[in-house]
Amino acid sequence: MYEKSPLPPCWHTSSFGSTADMSRLEQSALGEHFTACQTLRGRLHYLKTSADSVHGLVSARFITCTLTVVAMATVGYLAL
Repeated sequence: MYEKSPLPPCWHTSSFGSTADMSRLEQSALGEHFTACQTLRGRLHYLKTSADSVHGLVSARFITCTLTVVAMATVGYLAL
């Protein structure tokens, strides 16, 4: 079982009572980090993101998409 510690929390904030805004250096470092992560992921990340978008679209409109596919298949079959 977990017991409460008798010691108070020992962390300090860096804002010291003012708003916690990011500095330009921090924003630049974060941007570089995101760019490096995207570069490492490459095409697979783009493919996964695209697949997630399509899945979200289709899952929200499953019945409509199913009926559209069936209608297109029927038209294609009758055109032969």
